Amino acid sequence: MTHSVVSLHRGLTTDMVRWIAESGRFVFMKDTETQLSNLKEKIQAATSIKDSPLKYFTAKLTFLNHCLEYGGHGFSGVTANFFPDPITWFYQHAKTDRKSHEDKLYRLSQAFSSAEAVVTRKYPTSSKAYLQKFENLPLEPVCRVHNLQMTDFDVSLISYGITFIGHGL
Repeated sequence: MTHSVVSLHRGLTTDMVRWIAESGRFVFMKDTETQLSNLKEKIQAATSIKDSPLKYFTAKLTFLNHCLEYGGHGFSGVTANFFPDPITWFYQHAKTDRKSHEDKLYRLSQAFSSAEAVVTRKYPTSSKAYLQKFENLPLEPVCRVHNLQMTDFDVSLISYGITFIGHGL
């Protein structure tokens, strides 16, 4: 018996994204694109079809600034569990008054890049550790799917991410 390896991210091609938009059957697309060079083409494919209901969202917080700049519609990813308020602030200001907040948007975008790597390292266990430590919820950082052990170092990395994001604002 042979086993095949299945990629975690089954990336759609730009042509596939265009087909999705042209079909008119889809309203939401969460893309896990990991190459910035492909992002702009995919967003253009998703948004260039007149009267298509499709909205393109990135799952990579590091790409949120570029996604919005290229005409995408927002962010849908696990990092929102950690930083909902800064992400909301970023989205609102990047969409409405980018010029007047350019420096802060840039700093926050840089902070997102660093923090995303930290908090997604042992997700979803890390989100429970975050809720326990920083939101004082009576949870244990244990998950039945990915029971990864959180070390003091891991929690300190999450704390660093929170601090880093705070400095972005």
